[in-house]
Amino acid sequence: MTSLDFNLAKLLIWLHLRQVPLELFTRSGLSYIASAIGVPLYMDRITASFQRLAYAKVCVEIDVTSEIPSTIEVRMKDGSPVSITVEVPWHPQRCTNCSLFGYSSKTCQRKPAVVTKTWVPKQVKRTVHEKKEEVVYGSNDGKEMKKLWSHLQEVEEMYKDAPWLLEGDFNVSIHPEESSNYYEGQTITMEMQKFVDCRNQIVVYDHAAAGPLYT
Repeated sequence: MTSLDFNLAKLLIWLHLRQVPLELFTRSGLSYIASAIGVPLYMDRITASFQRLAYAKVCVEIDVTSEIPSTIEVRMKDGSPVSITVEVPWHPQRCTNCSLFGYSSKTCQRKPAVVTKTWVPKQVKRTVHEKKEEVVYGSNDGKEMKKLWSHLQEVEEMYKDAPWLLEGDFNVSIHPEESSNYYEGQTITMEMQKFVDCRNQIVVYDHAAAGPLYT
């Protein structure tokens, strides 16, 4: 019988992140938070589709030396601190003698070795490249649309140096010809102008498309 060779020095676990600000409830924001514990891999479908905002469920890879804190302190762009609560539904057993997951030190058959540790300060520089993706469904209400334009401008300030993909239904067009009610000589409306102004401020561009302008 051939034994299976598993790497038990690393393991995948699910985290529940609570009290996450809406500004960070994105793929890149949750990845940034989870990286304080391990290597973020993916989130569950409900979190990815924003159907549950009470907590975010994220899968990370940890090694046997990883310590999982009960909270993660994050500083927002305006300088205000935010405390993210970390919950772990399942805590894997780990052996500190063997540095492996799967069993505890109490059941380990090896005797712990005497190790002398020497602290050596090390400077680590980490570069993070983030990609921002925003899905929008605009409201027909003028006040709600104004809030949307302000929100997009705030997001653009937060991820100014990162690639950004903006998609969805804004319930307003940029050109009058894109409306099924268009008539010759129609001019741009106030709502359309505000949409254009927002697009220019956040520096995004229309993706080239072919086919009917509307359905």
